[in-house]
Amino acid sequence: MDTTYVHQASDIIVTHASEKKTKSRRNIEIYEQALRHNQTFSMQDVFHYARELTVHGEYEKAIPFYETCKTAKEISLENRV
Repeated sequence: MDTTYVHQASDIIVTHASEKKTKSRRNIEIYEQALRHNQTFSMQDVFHYARELTVHGEYEKAIPFYETCKTAKEISLENRV
């Protein structure tokens, strides 16, 4: 099998970009379904749910979850700051 690459001078530029314009809400939907079913969240779950909310611009909704994590020893110090 020949693995040699051939390079040629050209004015053509190739870029690769995702065609998706919106972020997936899959994780948020999983967490929200768990909340509706009164499932217990680990402190890591609480933190990751807050991060998902933040990524999707739901800042006000994320605040109480971050507040819960602020003093939790299960959350690494850099994530508590």
